[in-house]
Amino acid sequence: MNEKIFNPNPKDLINVIDNLYSSMNNYNKEVINLISNFEEENIKRYKEILDKQGNKLKFNIFDIITDKWKRENLHSEILKFLFENCEDFFNDFLDLIEIKNKEEYSNAEITNEEAKIDILIKSENKAIIVENKINWAHDQNEQLARYYKEVKDEYKKVVEKIVYISPSKDKKPDSQTFGKDEKIKKEIENIYKKIIGFDGNENDLVSCLEKSRDKLKEDLEKTKNNLDSENIHKLFFINHYIEILKRTGAGDMSEVELNFFKEVMEKYKTDKDIFKKINYIGEMYKNLSIARINNLVERFEGNYNNQCFWREFYSEKRGIKYEIDIYTEDYQYSGLQLFSREEMQDKLEQDNKDIKAWLEKHNLFEGFYIHYGRWSKKFKFPEEENKLYEFMEKLIKLLEEDIESIYSGK
Repeated sequence: MNEKIFNPNPKDLINVIDNLYSSMNNYNKEVINLISNFEEENIKRYKEILDKQGNKLKFNIFDIITDKWKRENLHSEILKFLFENCEDFFNDFLDLIEIKNKEEYSNAEITNEEAKIDILIKSENKAIIVENKINWAHDQNEQLARYYKEVKDEYKKVVEKIVYISPSKDKKPDSQTFGKDEKIKKEIENIYKKIIGFDGNENDLVSCLEKSRDKLKEDLEKTKNNLDSENIHKLFFINHYIEILKRTGAGDMSEVELNFFKEVMEKYKTDKDIFKKINYIGEMYKNLSIARINNLVERFEGNYNNQCFWREFYSEKRGIKYEIDIYTEDYQYSGLQLFSREEMQDKLEQDNKDIKAWLEKHNLFEGFYIHYGRWSKKFKFPEEENKLYEFMEKLIKLLEEDIESIYSGK
């Protein structure tokens, strides 16, 4: 994204505006009003793409095979497997590449690397050539032209589509891949179809897979299949592959950014300071995490660094400090942690049991979970910021009055 035009992510922009508006001076308010008047469609589209990128699994089976998922052949083999074993996905893919008569391929033969073609889908009379460039592989000399002539002349098939799977709209086929023969080139251009692995749009490969995955989910819910069913395993596999495709691609923001720029130029063309004001919002956004920490320090008299607010409470009975940390670098959440300063693992585990029992005794344990060995609790920002403050007031008061009851003596 062009930082001279727009620093913050629109996903968080409205949150920034709402959170800071009350303390703004007149110049700040002018900037806020300027940003707030932008078309909601651009902000909404940006948010949709960011949301799709943000859904990450805590564990992905493909990470076990590390660099192998980055190789071109693996993607071709996975797609072949899905075509052969997930009928819904195969049909959705045929819709995506605009095949009019899907029945033609109801008993298709699907191969990898036949005649060096990544994926070749053959019916009795027709064929679909799929060239996989998901990992940015270069186009070989007259590659698509050679494949087209091979299938047409040697296999005696009508090539209905040549599909070029790209990781981004910026990855385009070299002109030479269509060949030098003008007649062949024109024939290929008439059946050529480019699709993107992932760019956040409805017609990318990820969306096609998600459509098929959702059908699997519906079927599983209807039939109440057990955990060992074939569809459960397919669902698991597709979910993990979708995430890998998202990693190889990138949400395409360029159209949103261009619309934003045009809107700025049209609506505010008489305002010579327009880009200074937008940059000003960007600077506020970058400093928002620190502003949140400073607010916590002011309210709760703790310590801070650029990463978090913290406050310590000494237990004479335990002979050690208990600590509250609050992290604000995540612009969607404030993360609270409660833990002991114990460094020995076995004693730390017992302290965590004691802390849990103490929180439960005071009806404060709901929402806590262990994160990196510490009891943690998240509050949405900015929706639950007041809820965080109320929780902190209760927690601090109880720690000041009842800290000695945390230690169980074990």
